Amino acid sequence: MRRREFIAILGGVAGWPIAVHGQQRKTIPRVGFLGLTTPAAHARFLEAFRRGLRDLGYIDGESIWVEYRWAEGQYDRLPQLATDLIRDKVDLVVTYGSEGALAAKRSITTVPVVAVAVGDFVGAGVVTNLPRPEANVTGLSLLATELSEKRLSLLQDTLPQLGKVAVLWNPGNASVALKFKSAEAAARALGIQVLDLKYNSPAELTRAISAAAQAGADALFTADDFLLVAHATQTAVLARELRLPLVSEFREIAEAGGLWSYGPDLRDIYRRAATFVDKLLKGATPGDLPVELPTKFELVINLKTAKALGLTIPPKLLFTADEVIE
Repeated sequence: MRRREFIAILGGVAGWPIAVHGQQRKTIPRVGFLGLTTPAAHARFLEAFRRGLRDLGYIDGESIWVEYRWAEGQYDRLPQLATDLIRDKVDLVVTYGSEGALAAKRSITTVPVVAVAVGDFVGAGVVTNLPRPEANVTGLSLLATELSEKRLSLLQDTLPQLGKVAVLWNPGNASVALKFKSAEAAARALGIQVLDLKYNSPAELTRAISAAAQAGADALFTADDFLLVAHATQTAVLARELRLPLVSEFREIAEAGGLWSYGPDLRDIYRRAATFVDKLLKGATPGDLPVELPTKFELVINLKTAKALGLTIPPKLLFTADEVIE
């Protein structure tokens, strides 16, 4: 009997780590991440988000679990992917862009949603009130619509003889449609003719950029979305081959070979998204957390591209640039 009792005790002890591990896993918060493109295309932003979590004491895979779902550019998949995350019993969902935010809002009602890098929360219909978001969605805005005039003004400073600008935009993205309207109005006020170029796939990007060159556009102005960012190199290389100065909202385009970019620091926005996750996991509700605006803006100038196009960047732009690529 003593031998059997000893074996039984050993069996119980051997089971302790497994039981404790199982209990720990149940108590670790689970965050769903609803992605529009691919992990590779979004790698630098994911790293900024994870860095924000680490700064707050969360280690992915240890003290927090992040479940990823990727639409790979097929936005019609977003509602099903959002539903899959809820089926996996996540505690909240993080997504980005207007299309991610709208898909999450329509498909997710039982957990909070943190929407990151949305061009225009109110204009796109994600929320009706920035200080007191209703329902279950809050997050961080890009202020994209308001900055169109600033970017066009900078473009006019860069190209004083600017007469016709091709605006490249994705009509399938609600915020981008608003960006196009604001860019069109700003160009009209500045006396600049606008060439309307739509795309909703990589193949259409190539066609639209080629059409801009054929129409005699003086420059290419992008109303950016994450589909464009995912194909930044394709866009920038073709624009440079066609000798079209390309200006953008996101630094990724300038780094890939565009002329310059001016807009919010996306990596800072993703890092700050972790603060929303932390507060919501600790009991806050989306209505307690106002939609936040960008706090860091950056002007990135690619001098290599300027030289390749035979352009001289005005000294005042170079002086105010946050980064110059040489």
